[in-house]
Amino acid sequence: MMNIMHPALRRLDLNLLPVFEAVYRYRSVRLAAEELAMSTSALSHALSRLRAALNDPLFYREGHRMCPSVYATQLAPSIASALKFLDQELTPQPKFVASASTDCLQIAITDFTAQCVFPTLMPRLQQQAPGLRFELRYLPHSPALTELLAGEVDLALGFSALDEAEHPELDEICWLKDDYVAISSARRSRLTLTDYLAARHLVVTPWNESQGVLDVQLAKMGFSRHITIKTPSM
Repeated sequence: MMNIMHPALRRLDLNLLPVFEAVYRYRSVRLAAEELAMSTSALSHALSRLRAALNDPLFYREGHRMCPSVYATQLAPSIASALKFLDQELTPQPKFVASASTDCLQIAITDFTAQCVFPTLMPRLQQQAPGLRFELRYLPHSPALTELLAGEVDLALGFSALDEAEHPELDEICWLKDDYVAISSARRSRLTLTDYLAARHLVVTPWNESQGVLDVQLAKMGFSRHITIKTPSM
């Protein structure tokens, strides 16, 4: 079995990275040791191990200051960023309490889903979660998988076909079911499928899809309709 772990990481004790970051930030072994709750001798030993692992002196003593080498200066931003990311990811997230939260939730929507949901939802939220704020975002594509997985949006309100598979890393719930209806002129006594397909249709494609949801289903049945206008919103 191939080991894909980078060889530099295999020989490096990752516990030494906070030592590097603290010494770089404080330019002091004593202050870094105090922050990390270590003795100065233990921190000096850790720094020696890191120097050996990276084959670089990393810091030079000039008076009472520890001055970084060129290599240490190059490494510092990446190490600080990596440690910050790991700290955020590994820190347990506090339980979400809607009534006390002042978070701003990013929600991907269409104009239809906004019209269907928010007029009813907002009065209840004002009572049960008065501190919550919302930023509604129209995305140029669907589904909003990239944004959801990256944490750029917290919730996506949209629609999906019955045969669409759920993503294993996301929770999906059915929040609304609605029917498609056909509206025809009162002068028409009946509307056959042939009449419907031949009529001129306006199609709403909020994510600039090549086909509307209904057209995908019609194609599976071997039919197509006459599309006159496509628009991203009503």
